[in-house]
Amino acid sequence: MSTLQVSLPTGTLHCSGQPGNTRALTDLCGFGARRNPKRGFVFVSKVLGKHWPASPATMAQLQAELAAQIPVPAGEMVLFVALAETATGLGHGVFEAFLQRAGSQAMLLQTTRYPLDGAQVLRFEEEHSHATQQFLYLPEAPELRAALERVSTVVMVDDEATSGRTFLNLAIALRSVCPRLRALHPVVLTDFSEGRVQALLSALPGIDEVAPLSLWSGAHRFERDPAAALVPAPVAYAPVACRRQHVSAFTARLGLGAAIALPDALVQACHAALDGRPVLVIGTGECMYPAQRLAQALEALGHAVAVQSTTRSPLMQAGAIEDIALVEDVYGEGIPNYLYNLTRSAGAVRVVVHESRERACVDRLLQQLQAIEVDLAQQRVAAPMQAVA
Repeated sequence: MSTLQVSLPTGTLHCSGQPGNTRALTDLCGFGARRNPKRGFVFVSKVLGKHWPASPATMAQLQAELAAQIPVPAGEMVLFVALAETATGLGHGVFEAFLQRAGSQAMLLQTTRYPLDGAQVLRFEEEHSHATQQFLYLPEAPELRAALERVSTVVMVDDEATSGRTFLNLAIALRSVCPRLRALHPVVLTDFSEGRVQALLSALPGIDEVAPLSLWSGAHRFERDPAAALVPAPVAYAPVACRRQHVSAFTARLGLGAAIALPDALVQACHAALDGRPVLVIGTGECMYPAQRLAQALEALGHAVAVQSTTRSPLMQAGAIEDIALVEDVYGEGIPNYLYNLTRSAGAVRVVVHESRERACVDRLLQQLQAIEVDLAQQRVAAPMQAVA
């Protein structure tokens, strides 16, 4: 069993891997710190495209590897749920890789932090998070709503598993709208739950099959430094009005039943603007998978590409978090947003992919980053804005 000890400003993290792992934990993630009394550390994924610039080809390869382990139930519907904020892109990628094997017998929902007035909501909590409240909205398209009645298998996708409580809370919420539900597949990159996910979900009445899937499994233990200053995190939830204006055909807040298709004109316009230079494609918050897809398309056209995303998760500059940029919240809520490890892509052209209609907020982010804009809502590409003196 491989073991690892990491010293952080908030304490010491101990990790140990199972003998059957085929990858080193450090190939999948690094380790960071946060001033959170609930959890003073964070696993910083290197293959998620969030806090660390990642290779789009590697991301797609690992998503396909996870999807290949999910059984295809004959004649029954599989529901994928991608957990916000961090795993919306991962879950979407696993869903699309599964579709390539299974055809049309699958649908995707993503959880969200944003209120959508008039949509039917299932509420649940991610208990260890900086922002515990999540919403899962039921599809409004009649064919997708009807498909929930046929769901026998739910695939819940997150970046990691520790306590298993998030998966349990989500599964309990879903049972009220998926009457035929009998199989649960929690899917993560790294599983630190030591069997807790399996035990919690197997105890649910009516569930006949629980099969956790991961790229790495093991255990962790954190010794908090009692001298470390733990302060409340900045507010990561704002009581704002309906965010329906940000719902797009490229994300799954109200459900998707097919793979997304980025307009070729967007890809070609972006390709032309780059002039052969290396590029960092930046997703915005929960809008991660379209950034990955654009990055894959640019990579196929010969560009050297990395992809990552803005986030509301407040982390300390320590360990795998080498630098921090405070950036604009493009959704107009005024919540602190961050980009981490930007210096790893020094010299690359920045391309921001967003779905927001908050023009002033988007413009401020573009100015901050001196980035090319890919606007999914308007389906346009715009050159970098001039910096304000």
